[in-house]
Amino acid sequence: PMQRDFEGAFKVNRLTLVSTIGVIEREERNHWDSRRIYALFQANDYVTVRAGRFVPIYGIMIPDHNVATRKGLGFDQGSERNAAEVTFIKDAWSGSLTYSQSPKSLTDTLEEKGVSAQLNYVFAETYKVGLNYWNGKFNEGDRQRQIYGVHGVLGFTPEWYLLSEVDYQKSKSTLGGSQEGIFYYTKLGWEFTRGLHAILQVEG
Repeated sequence: PMQRDFEGAFKVNRLTLVSTIGVIEREERNHWDSRRIYALFQANDYVTVRAGRFVPIYGIMIPDHNVATRKGLGFDQGSERNAAEVTFIKDAWSGSLTYSQSPKSLTDTLEEKGVSAQLNYVFAETYKVGLNYWNGKFNEGDRQRQIYGVHGVLGFTPEWYLLSEVDYQKSKSTLGGSQEGIFYYTKLGWEFTRGLHAILQVEG
């Protein structure tokens, strides 16, 4: 099983508390822990601040965590991080800025500290395009990485839609030189009847 969690939220005025609790397999043993726990504060009509443990905003935040732009870049299942994040939404523009660090208790990979940013623009009511940036540094091997990305969520009609994201990642290390690669994901969907979708998906 990938996840066996309970989740709940409690809201008081502008403050919302969110938490999960479940069984996490670590070192071939099961432990009770919280993958996601944070406090979210609505500062005003435009700005929201949250802090705790969650997946930082980057790219299209789709639940399909096994696609190339999620798992390939390290944003798949179990990639929640200790983080602080500011988001804003005003008219057609929205964006976020996040600082995060991999928690020792949840990760089986190298710990990473990172800063990420996203900027989105909505036009014609059903079209959204955006830019993404990630700058991270790992605790071993003097390894660093940067990711640059573009994405789009396009609603052509009430039935036809397209989700697309392309990311370029470059990493370097004093031990292993440098590596670079492109990650892409595109899904064209058609809701031919309510609740049923035909999907064409390409990724790599």
